[in-house]
Amino acid sequence: MAADPDAKVSCDLTAPIVGVDSTLDETALAAAISAAGFVSEKLAEVR
Repeated sequence: MAADPDAKVSCDLTAPIVGVDSTLDETALAAAISAAGFVSEKLAEVR
């Protein structure tokens, strides 16, 4: 992920759900996902 090169991404292709562990705030992360042509929806926040 160019917006946060240290981001960790996990995928569950059967769901389909993608998880992102990033230092970006929620707004910046959603904007980066949208700019890549995808739709995002926050399902949960894990700390």
